[in-house]
Amino acid sequence: YGQKEDYVWVLGGTNDSGSIFSTSIINFNVSPPSIKLNYAFNDFSWTNTNISDPEGNLMCYSNGVHLFNSQGEIIENGDEFQSSSSYSNGYIAIQGGLIIPYSDHPNQLIFILCDFFSYLNGGFPDTGCSPLTYSIINMEENEGAGKVLEKKIPLTYDTLMFGQLTSVKHGN
Repeated sequence: YGQKEDYVWVLGGTNDSGSIFSTSIINFNVSPPSIKLNYAFNDFSWTNTNISDPEGNLMCYSNGVHLFNSQGEIIENGDEFQSSSSYSNGYIAIQGGLIIPYSDHPNQLIFILCDFFSYLNGGFPDTGCSPLTYSIINMEENEGAGKVLEKKIPLTYDTLMFGQLTSVKHGN
């Protein structure tokens, strides 16, 4: 139990000519893993995060701009985490978001996202993440299609490295 949250991967890229964004969905629930391509879709090559349920079924995923359910539909209140006019092809932070289970809250998830921050570092322009925000998602809402209950709540205003978010479950 609890070991299949990463059994479905949603990845991004472009087609062979480099003109149409595509999404690859890799499913590790079967052996060998299956790969499904979906063209003319939002780009997932920079920020991409996804989570499956304990049985390995895709629950939701995000490109940092929108949050999608397993059917590829934007979850209620799951749009515009970042400006779609500024980031029409997905948010530009590599590993800029995480979706993790919300402990002791069945069928709820936490979406962690870093916001772009520009500053001077020793007199030179640099980029960072500030604030780091979280949102709460209930995947039971809307007959299993999901709903964002709370959105972009600041977690910290410290300047962190831009993107490169990872998580490790504590041992106890």
